[in-house]
Amino acid sequence: MDNKICSFPSCNIQSIELLTTIDNGVYKISLCTLHIQEYHKNAELIKLSTELTALPPCFICSNSKEDGLQYRVHEKNKSTQIYLCDSHLSSLLNHKLSVEDCLKLREKYGLFFDISDHFYDF
Repeated sequence: MDNKICSFPSCNIQSIELLTTIDNGVYKISLCTLHIQEYHKNAELIKLSTELTALPPCFICSNSKEDGLQYRVHEKNKSTQIYLCDSHLSSLLNHKLSVEDCLKLREKYGLFFDISDHFYDF
């Protein structure tokens, strides 16, 4: 199994445009938009080999002490890769970032689905 298939058991989504990949340096998972909320809930997710040898600090808080993660999403032939701590990744996936954090991400990475106007109204 590669990262072009959703890691949720029995999901058959295989389009890279619909997948978000999260790599913690130990393993990675790819989840489709239907199952992204399962990231913190489902221990039965199919885990793939990591591609990382080191994780930089969180882009938002610069915290390198908390477990780091690489968040990667593909949209419209654009790949966005952000390093976040678990706390900020959770806020991003649940669309609960602070205004400042959301604007910081938009300024650096441009608009992408998880920080779109559908979830944030500034």
